[in-house]
Amino acid sequence: MALFDKAKRLWVIFDTSQYPAYYRDVHDLLAAPKGFVMRYQYREELLSTTAIDFALKNHPMPILFAYAQKNCKYERQQNKSVPLDDTAETLFVLTRLGKMVNVVRQGGKFYFDFQVEGYPDINGADKANQILQPLVKAAEVPWNKWVAISDNIAALSELSKGTEEDNWRRIIEQLGQEPMQFSADAFWRLKGPFTKSGSPIKPKLRSVRESQDVRRVRSEYRCPEKALWHSQLVSSTPRQITQARPEYSVEAKCVGSDKLKIIGSGVYALRHYDEQPVEYTSGDMPPYQTEQVDLAFNTVPTTVNWTAGAKLDFRHSIRKSHVISTLGVLSGAVAVGLLALGGSKLFENDALNGAIIVVVGLLLLAASKYMLTGKIEFSK
Repeated sequence: MALFDKAKRLWVIFDTSQYPAYYRDVHDLLAAPKGFVMRYQYREELLSTTAIDFALKNHPMPILFAYAQKNCKYERQQNKSVPLDDTAETLFVLTRLGKMVNVVRQGGKFYFDFQVEGYPDINGADKANQILQPLVKAAEVPWNKWVAISDNIAALSELSKGTEEDNWRRIIEQLGQEPMQFSADAFWRLKGPFTKSGSPIKPKLRSVRESQDVRRVRSEYRCPEKALWHSQLVSSTPRQITQARPEYSVEAKCVGSDKLKIIGSGVYALRHYDEQPVEYTSGDMPPYQTEQVDLAFNTVPTTVNWTAGAKLDFRHSIRKSHVISTLGVLSGAVAVGLLALGGSKLFENDALNGAIIVVVGLLLLAASKYMLTGKIEFSK
């Protein structure tokens, strides 16, 4: 990540997943494709003093995410998951790399909008300790603080090495074993999306403003009409599986418009380290109009409180190319002019040239209709 070379410090952000509302955060963090924007929120008292200072300055620094839990089994109560041994040592599992894009302070809370990047190499335990141990000594890790600052960029750069596939698999293997809370859960991630030819598509960042202030940053994929895109769904199954564990799947749906459609059933069984394409296509669009569609991925079967897998929504903006729309309008205007000219009195004594101009006008009119509607016929 080029940001590592320029930055002098990094954010270190922890998950502990002890409440139903936040349990899925680790799953979503691990499943989201590179470039996707997520949002975390923390109360001000959960940030270290240095982190508060950097948050107020809204520094766009790299992020290292880590999951923390006690080295013991947890008991899930109605509204909280608690360790059976409070005195057990704390385990840390590095989960993701990211880049901060915006920080907002409001009502005693900080809201962090960040883009997810690659996965850290958890084989580099010594490098991880170079970042985490100073924070442990300063009491800037759970259960004191959940957001801290480190100056060890060199260690972070080393942790970013290795292949995405191998790094993700090692993280899943670590989280998928007891006594981790996620040991019986479903693990999957998305790569892409990609065009029909296989070119990767980067999301665009859209700022939601209030007056002159950026209150939130979102990611969206700008999809042309009549496009065929696909994402790759990679899954993995923990080694320790009980008979009571459900057969998990991922369900993909298009929400908000029929301008985006899944090809096939939209249900993908989660197998041990498997990869499946999720194909979808966009429909025709009127000129100069945009349709907002969410491509939603959900782990099924779902549970009421403790969701056992990721749930992600990807905003797609479907639109016809403005260039094509403008060419269609101009072609239509020229076509109408040619039809009028070819049938005018100027060519009443030159029928051949008049007919040629009319034919050219009709061809341009057909081309205009095709560019604007995707159809050539003049009537149904």
